[in-house]
This record gives sequence, structure tokens and C-alpha cells, in this order.
Amino acid sequence: SDGGTQADGKNSEVVEKDINLVVVQHMQAILEELGAEVVLTRESDETLSLDERVRIANSNEADLFVSIHCNYYEDDASISGLECYYFSGSDNGKQCAEKILETISNSGNIDTRNVKESDFYVLKRTKIPAVLVELGYLSNAEECRLLAEDEYQEILAQELVESIIDALK
Repeated sequence: SDGGTQADGKNSEVVEKDINLVVVQHMQAILEELGAEVVLTRESDETLSLDERVRIANSNEADLFVSIHCNYYEDDASISGLECYYFSGSDNGKQCAEKILETISNSGNIDTRNVKESDFYVLKRTKIPAVLVELGYLSNAEECRLLAEDEYQEILAQELVESIIDALK
């Protein structure tokens, strides 16, 4: 019922929820090939409450909770780049967010911005280290075009997997 942000802010074929799910499914396939156990909060186009997402994360005793999103900034369409958020009360979350952004930045394949503190519900309520990754800005025309491309979605998934592995070392 909530598709998240859209490319033009409304009535667009480029919808956040679709990009997020495809990237996460690519990540799942890569991680499982590497022998990791992956639990998704959603595996199809369904709506889950924030409480349900937190419950799933906390009940599975995961090493890391990663929430994937796309950003939108209506005041400046030139802003672009992947960002990583953590809850200010979580040193482990901060370390993971910093390592994820550092690894992705060093690859040179994806434009990055910042690591930021946030009190997003899913970050604040999870009992395990947690990060929220904004893949890019749908309000930026060039980044929106990239985010909608299969090839770029696969690059994002690969880079995120590599950065998560680095963060968990």
C-alpha cells in the first residue's frame, strides 16, 4: 500500500519499493551463494509495518539488519549519492555504516554521500546492529535512470554485499 518515493514525486513508473526489492533479492542470491543465511522482511510486493520489520529482525538473531531505501529531495534535484544511516546510540551500527560507505566509496563504482545518525524507527528498535541504506536519489534524473536499470541494480547489490562482509569482519 506504500510504494515509497517515486521518480517525479508521484505517478511514476520508477517506484522505490520495486527498486529496493530487486536490489535486495540480488543481494540475497549473492550472500546465499557465499554461504550466508539471509532473512528478508519481505519477499514480494507486500506491506509490512515497521513493528513487524523490527520483530523479524530481532527474532532471527542476525549479525546485521540492513534496511534498503531510495531517497528523494524536492528542494534540490542535483543531490545524488548513496547514504548510510545508523542509530546514534549504537556504536556497532555506526561502525558498520562507516565501513559500508567506505568500502563502496573506495570501489569507485557508486556515487556516495555521507554516513549519518538518525532515529529511524527500524534503527532505534532493533536489538542487533542496524543500518539504513539510501541507494540514491530518485529526485535526481541521472541517478533515477541508473536506479531503474537492471545492470546498476546488480552493481549496487554486489557492492553492498562486499561492504557488508567488510563491515562484519
